[in-house]
Amino acid sequence: MYGNEKERKKNAAVEACAELILARQMCYESSGKSKGGEDCLIEELLEKRCLAEFLCPEEATYYYGAPNNKSNG
Repeated sequence: MYGNEKERKKNAAVEACAELILARQMCYESSGKSKGGEDCLIEELLEKRCLAEFLCPEEATYYYGAPNNKSNG
């Protein structure tokens, strides 16, 4: 994959998953830890699934099953 295509995919994933990324960041801040650990497990997993669906869709489908309709529009 060329650099521009990789950057475009990354930007699309970040844009589509922005709410989940923000929720995870806010959880980290409220937990007082640089990483949330068990306190932010749900937020971390939702963010990871959303990003995976854009950045590595074949692997995400294999691991999670059908794409999450909310993150794919």
